[in-house]
Amino acid sequence: MKPGYCLFSTYMCRRYVCVHMQYMIIACCDSRVDPCTVLNLPPGEAFVLRNIGNMVPAYSAQSACSSAASAIEYAVLHLKVKHLVVMGHSRCGAVKALMGIEDRFK
Repeated sequence: MKPGYCLFSTYMCRRYVCVHMQYMIIACCDSRVDPCTVLNLPPGEAFVLRNIGNMVPAYSAQSACSSAASAIEYAVLHLKVKHLVVMGHSRCGAVKALMGIEDRFK
């Protein structure tokens, strides 16, 4: 594993230092759907936030800190992303649960 890490560190980390990414992708954490694979993006092209059902809670000053809001703020202010992409997928269990939809395809 160490040789692989050294190769990654040498090639990828130095290559993408101080890069301003064009895209932030908010996607579901479902392992069947990888946003960079679906969109054919190389490493370092997009800043990706993955969570249950690609949901971003509404902002509230009274609520606890939101990791989604923190990631969006970091992407916009520091990485200077120009495009926010929210990527969903079919038959998402999180969305079905939220909407109270029964799974007819079991």
